[in-house]
Parts: sequence; C-alpha cells; structure tokens
Amino acid sequence: MSFFSKIKAIFNSVVSWFAVLLSRNDSLVKVAAPVAITVLNMIKEANSSGVTNLMGRIAEMVGAKWGLPVAQSVDLWLKDNIDKIIVGIGIANQAASTQDVNQKLLLISRYISSLDIDAKSVKISQIAAMLTKDLDDSHLSLVEIVSIITALYKSA
Repeated sequence: MSFFSKIKAIFNSVVSWFAVLLSRNDSLVKVAAPVAITVLNMIKEANSSGVTNLMGRIAEMVGAKWGLPVAQSVDLWLKDNIDKIIVGIGIANQAASTQDVNQKLLLISRYISSLDIDAKSVKISQIAAMLTKDLDDSHLSLVEIVSIITALYKSA
C-alpha cells in the first residue's frame, strides 16, 4: 500500500466516523449545536453591536427560532454557568465586582474580541460545546462535540 493510499484510507475513515456521528446525533446537530453557535455568535458580537440587554436579546432570538423551552434552557444555562465560563477563559479578576449577567456577558464578549482569530475560534467552540452538551444530554465527549461545532461553524 502506497503512502498516498494510506493517507486516503485514514481520511476516508475520519469522514465515515464523522458521518456516523452526525447521523446518530440528529437532535444535537439540528437543534443543540446551532443554538449554541447562535448564542456564542451573539455574545461574540455584543461588544461591537452595543447591546445592553444581551440576555433578553439571546432569549428573544433563540425563542423565535427554536421555541420558548429552548430559550428558557439557554437562559438558565447561561445564568448557571456564566461564572464557570469566566473562570475558564481567565477573566475572573475583571468580573469579580460584577453581579449582573449582562455585564458579565459583555466582559466575555470584550475578551473574545481581543483574541486573535485562531484563539477566538477555539474559545467559542469550547463554550459552545459546553452549552450543546447540556442542551442535548448526549453521550458524546466534549472533544467530539467540539469537532461537530467546529464543522458546523465553518459550514454556516
């Protein structure tokens, strides 16, 4: 077997694995991941758009597209996990005096906008994967969900 044949075989097996992963996790791919991508895009762009009530805007946008139960789940998830996200991205000192969730989301937005493009996409994918996992209750690992999020984000 030639070197190129081996590479092609490896690539084909990865593509097949990904196709099976997507088909088994239809609700994750069709609802949870797109919701997470939408939410993270709104957070990422909040700083430049001048939104002050980001939680309300997220709930409105998600509710209009995916329904009230999904919007409520996202709202609850953000409130429950905002501090974990802040600690995880390393801005706990800046957010220590802030109690308002909207202000915390704006701090996250400012931080993400300060990153270079590669670091930004990694942070967004990681946070979106956390939200996706909790919305779908899938049995996938975060690494698998990050790969799905990355693929969907690039194809959107």
